[in-house]
Amino acid sequence: MNKRLQKAVAHAKALDPNKDTNRLYNVLRGYGLTEADYLALIDKQGAGCAICGRVAGSGKDSTSKNFRYLCVDHDHDTGKVRGLLCSNCNTGLGMFRDNVELLRLATAYLERHRI
Repeated sequence: MNKRLQKAVAHAKALDPNKDTNRLYNVLRGYGLTEADYLALIDKQGAGCAICGRVAGSGKDSTSKNFRYLCVDHDHDTGKVRGLLCSNCNTGLGMFRDNVELLRLATAYLERHRI
């Protein structure tokens, strides 16, 4: 197991699933996922966000005091879990309402205005 994966797994396991106050545990339960399911997704994704590759526990980001875990991303129509994302990527998809065409337009806009 590489160091990135070891670090992500250690952070995921450090979040005590026996505490009802644990946000990650509550989120997993809401999607019908177990800790083993979550760890399997981390392993499948090489320990990082499915979009940007950022690893949980890698410090601060702009949306939270400490980037502690990867968010469960799901299809809002079907409820099916797609993968794990960092909070920035998860928020970004949410802000674009999972609309692929809107994301394409945003990409084209960024490419047109590249400095």
